[in-house]
Amino acid sequence: MLATRESPFYAKIASKKILTNTMSDRRVVHLEFDCENKNDSIENYEPGDSLAVLPKNDSALVSELMSRLGEVDETKTFDLEWIEGMAPPGSDDVSMTTKPLPHVITPCTVRDALEKYIDITSVPRKSFLRALAECCTNDEEKDRLLFLSSRDGKERFRTDITDERPTLLTLLRTYPSCSISLERLLDISSPLLPRMYSITSCKDSQKNPSVAFSVVKYETPESKETRLGVATNWLDGLPLDHEDIKIPIYKVPTKTFGLPEDISKPIIMIGPGTGVAPFRGFLQKREALARANPSLRFAESWLFFGCRRKDEDYLYEADFNAFVENKTLTRLVSAFSREDPSGKKVYVQHKLAEHEEKLRDLILREKAYVFVCGDGAHMAKDVHKTLLSIVNSGTGEENEEILRDMTREGRYVRDIWS
Repeated sequence: MLATRESPFYAKIASKKILTNTMSDRRVVHLEFDCENKNDSIENYEPGDSLAVLPKNDSALVSELMSRLGEVDETKTFDLEWIEGMAPPGSDDVSMTTKPLPHVITPCTVRDALEKYIDITSVPRKSFLRALAECCTNDEEKDRLLFLSSRDGKERFRTDITDERPTLLTLLRTYPSCSISLERLLDISSPLLPRMYSITSCKDSQKNPSVAFSVVKYETPESKETRLGVATNWLDGLPLDHEDIKIPIYKVPTKTFGLPEDISKPIIMIGPGTGVAPFRGFLQKREALARANPSLRFAESWLFFGCRRKDEDYLYEADFNAFVENKTLTRLVSAFSREDPSGKKVYVQHKLAEHEEKLRDLILREKAYVFVCGDGAHMAKDVHKTLLSIVNSGTGEENEEILRDMTREGRYVRDIWS
């Protein structure tokens, strides 16, 4: 059976491991899903593919929200139908028409709708704030919400909304006169979207796919409220030994972020933090190929990894060292940003620059493939700038053409997020 967003596979957790030191304020979790001999569409994954997880909002947060909404029966089952005359044009046969709010899969209970189908924690859009303003009985609160959603309120929107990232419940506490109905809330809310995680394994080494993720938890700058990532905290909090706990997942095949078929071409992998996850799968694949075909001769493979400290958050250290020992990985270059006694921060782009001559030869003469995975807001930009300097070294220029050509050829591929 093909697992999809509309019809996911419900997987148990096969194993769980914390990859960071317990003394660290960062928590990275390795999860393996029990799919072996249960779902071919997920079992037949390739390195570079992702697993999509359909998460749930925090149960306690949903309970508090229902209390704030008033007299709402969480066990009540409801359906959604078009009001007469409101169905999309050309929908004469109501039974064949897509239901309103197709992301809210009905019939369902009120709790399911709030836990599984709508986003109650992401940064609210201005249109959402305007809709909340319409539900305020206090004129001052209404005006404040309308100002936030106006052009004149741009700066206040940045500080109060973009920086503070208030949840729906935070907004309802801030504007207590806002009395919104469940029906209206469902209508204006965004869908709770799937979360994508790079698969960190290879089916030839491990039938069950695994992923790695940082558990998102942070404090807002002004209110000092704690914000929690929806999916990562939900997954991290699930018990391992509960028969009824199953996670809806499906595979998202990669289009470009995969090992090249030509093993005579070198690969350069750049993945600090959890960005290193897919490269564990890449190297498991190469290891399996070499084991099955001892006569194969692979080109060089380099991995640039970055973290804070070797003893704090060096993800999959034993695995990558083993790949070096059995010659699957030619070079493992690590950057530890918090270990320099002088306080100097060392990141993967600095390590790339240290190996400029060798990398330029691999890229320009040997036609290496370059893969970058991880933070798109800062790391990917800094790495791109360094690669640009490497391929243009000696010319005095920063010509983008080489990297553009590599991108077109599928030799410079990035899987980045912000």
